[in-house]
Amino acid sequence: MHHLLEVDTTGLDPDIISARLWSLGVVGINETTDQLVAAFTDRDLAVAAADSLGVKPQISAVDDREGLDTWKSFASCVKAGPFTICPPWVDPPEGEETILIDPGHAFGSGSHPSTRLAIRALAREVTPGVTVLDVGCGSGVLSVAAARLGANATAVDTDPEAVRATLANVHVNECERLVSVAEGSASDVVGRFHVVVINVTIDIHGIVAEAVAERLLANGTLIASGMLAGAQDQRLVDDFPELELIGRETEAEWAAVTMRRNEQQQ
Repeated sequence: MHHLLEVDTTGLDPDIISARLWSLGVVGINETTDQLVAAFTDRDLAVAAADSLGVKPQISAVDDREGLDTWKSFASCVKAGPFTICPPWVDPPEGEETILIDPGHAFGSGSHPSTRLAIRALAREVTPGVTVLDVGCGSGVLSVAAARLGANATAVDTDPEAVRATLANVHVNECERLVSVAEGSASDVVGRFHVVVINVTIDIHGIVAEAVAERLLANGTLIASGMLAGAQDQRLVDDFPELELIGRETEAEWAAVTMRRNEQQQ
């Protein structure tokens, strides 16, 4: 299900409104005379965008199985760290490192600020040959990005639709050799990893924090995204007292933190 937010731009600068929408998690925008129609993968994101713009929410749902072509017509490429994330049905720009992502019915088109923050953190922390665990992988965009950076990635999600979307996107991006995909959560994974990345809502972070920390190697790095800047990202840092905060980055209202386990801590 996708959710279309209609914004009346009469008397407003549509370019400014569009720029604001892109920072709020839109996956595509269609501009007509005196109106913008913005597509979101989550209704709460659409409502939050309307609130941020100070407009009355006028949101309609588009069933993926019946009206996906409507949503697809709004989709476009978005820059995320060293990559440009594009839907497979949109021609990618020439000369850029492109990742093709079809979110299907899962979260993670690459357009949401929390996803872009996580990819930028991966680009700083991942070097060829490291192992990465992607918890709550959604569309698999973070696992594919990690593989493109040279990592061996393991992607897990409790949602079967997410597992299917990740498998498809791993195949499209020819990353099968570097990415393994399974249904489950951090507690179901065997072994420890150099990097664990998790982009979920703050309530899910709280539920899985202990299992996530257990998946880190000594000197391992945790990249956590998906929470609002301020009280939420500080709450997440407080959930990992055994880890050292080494980075915090924000985009619009969203934040991502990077933390590291000290070597002596097992």
